[in-house]
Amino acid sequence: ISQNRELDILRVQNDSNTHQLARLQSKLDQALSSDIFGGMYQVFFDVDVTELKVGSLANLDAIANSIKASPYAYKVNVLGHSDDAGNPEYNDRLAESRARSVAASLAAKGLAADQIEISSFGAKRPIASNITETGRQLNRRVDIFITH
Repeated sequence: ISQNRELDILRVQNDSNTHQLARLQSKLDQALSSDIFGGMYQVFFDVDVTELKVGSLANLDAIANSIKASPYAYKVNVLGHSDDAGNPEYNDRLAESRARSVAASLAAKGLAADQIEISSFGAKRPIASNITETGRQLNRRVDIFITH
């Protein structure tokens, strides 16, 4: 076999290996990032309360550690909500205060402030009926999700 032919064969093998490595790296990246991406974490609150519960602080600590350990975490979205008891303006302020409490806790645990995006929706996005106390409890929450 001529040297040119051998070089052509090596180039083809090199290209094939490069593509295979890229596919493997992509699968590895997806596996590593799937433990924190695609999920939504929730923090629940009592009536008219914006302070975090002890159990919520422990969960936020675990979430912050996972985010800091991942090279793929880019933006942490913190969305505040309330039940529909009371007037809408109050619920909007309460939902925003809850989101700010969660964001402040995440920032205190080492996440960059510019990495955290806060939004609030008051009672506009319930996940359960506000007819029952259980439903209202589920609606008094902050949702956290991570995007690239």
